Amino acid sequence: MRALFLLLLLVSCAVAPDGTPSPPASLRLVSYNIKHGLGMDGVLDLERVGDFLAATGADVVLLQEVDELASRSGGVDQAAALGARLGMTAHFAPFMDFQGGRYGLAILPPP
Repeated sequence: MRALFLLLLLVSCAVAPDGTPSPPASLRLVSYNIKHGLGMDGVLDLERVGDFLAATGADVVLLQEVDELASRSGGVDQAAALGARLGMTAHFAPFMDFQGGRYGLAILPPP
C-alpha cells in the first residue's frame, strides 16, 4: 500500500527539468471482483481471470473476493498466482478465515 501511495504522489508531483509542470502521466487502475475465480458460467478458472486482467493493460490491479489457500478454490493463493501471472507484486489483506484458508482483498502493484 505504501508503494502505491508513493507512486501516486510521484506521478502527481512530476516537474520537468526547467521547473514547469510535466503533462499528466497515465496510470491505469483496474478494480475487479474475482468471486474466487468463479465465472458467470459457474466454472472456477483463475487462469481466465488472469487472461482478462492481462488484457486490460492495468498498471495496478485491485481485487475483491480473493481466496488464499481455501478449499473451494483448490487451496491456491490466488493473489500470489495472479501477481505472478501479471508480473506484479501481490499484497493480500484477509478479513476472515475460510475453508482452511482465508478470504479477503488484494492489491497488485508493479514490482
